[in-house]
Amino acid sequence: MKKRLSKNFKIVKTLLIASIVTAFCFPAASQPTQRIDGGLFYYPPMESLLTFGGWGPPDWEQSPEVWSLNASGWSQMPDMPEGVAHTSAVYDEANSRLIVMGGASPDKSTWSFDGNSWIKIADPLTSEYGFDPEMIYLPDTQEIILYFAAMSWSPDDASNSKTYILDDNGWVEQTVDPAPGAFADVGFVYDSARKEGVWFNGHETWVWNNNGWLQKYPSNSPSYESGQFTMTYDEARSVALVYGQGETWSWDGADWSKLAPQNSPTTPERGFFALGYDVNRQTAILFGGEVMSEDGADSTYLEDLWEWNGQTWSVFGETVISDWEIH
Repeated sequence: MKKRLSKNFKIVKTLLIASIVTAFCFPAASQPTQRIDGGLFYYPPMESLLTFGGWGPPDWEQSPEVWSLNASGWSQMPDMPEGVAHTSAVYDEANSRLIVMGGASPDKSTWSFDGNSWIKIADPLTSEYGFDPEMIYLPDTQEIILYFAAMSWSPDDASNSKTYILDDNGWVEQTVDPAPGAFADVGFVYDSARKEGVWFNGHETWVWNNNGWLQKYPSNSPSYESGQFTMTYDEARSVALVYGQGETWSWDGADWSKLAPQNSPTTPERGFFALGYDVNRQTAILFGGEVMSEDGADSTYLEDLWEWNGQTWSVFGETVISDWEIH
């Protein structure tokens, strides 16, 4: 498989818990290798963020690695059963498990993780390539909603978006109209203050509530191309947070506001980075990404960490290896 599916096809640029007494220690590496499209997702039983898979140099294979990030730094965890990239994950509170799904390739299953073992809970959705599946968990209804963009390589077949809900038998497609179109590298987060999902593709804003999609028409809005931004939900400040191209924006349910932090992450032109929210520390964490050369022939891959405290960005601090322990 070549470096990026998007380059191959010349299209948009990509692609515990109850009682756990076992502890894992991996002394070989101090942090994830340089990679993109792994994501950062909060895992309540460990009070930390997890990143799954991703891909990067030198071989550009989708990785099965799992890493945890807390205030002490990175800890390596047991691998997933398969490599994933363009990863999406949510914590299923009702069943005390994490739900994880990869995108870009048509053969990716859906997995659950209970803090001890991985279980395959759904087969791949489609034989088509799908970029960045995005999930949210609805606490009131205990539902998991999936936005999936099926991207067609054939000019005779239009790309399309699909909406699914997870049940005991797997993903069930929903008939909803209107709905967002098919886009790569979108953001989709749960707004707990307004009890709705917030979807953003760099230009359009939609929300998921009352079992349907509703497009919003804010007075102000960020503007990004695919891969230039990432979104998370800032629970402490009850806003969806978007960072990209050196800009920080927040969504309050009605409009976007461009914020003016004193400091911002260096290398603002980075793309395909991870952004997650650490509920325990009440900070948003940004990890890595890539910077393309002007001619698009070469990339520089980043492995720095930044955190957002609601007012400004700062360097996360020295990352160190630690054991994976659940108390």
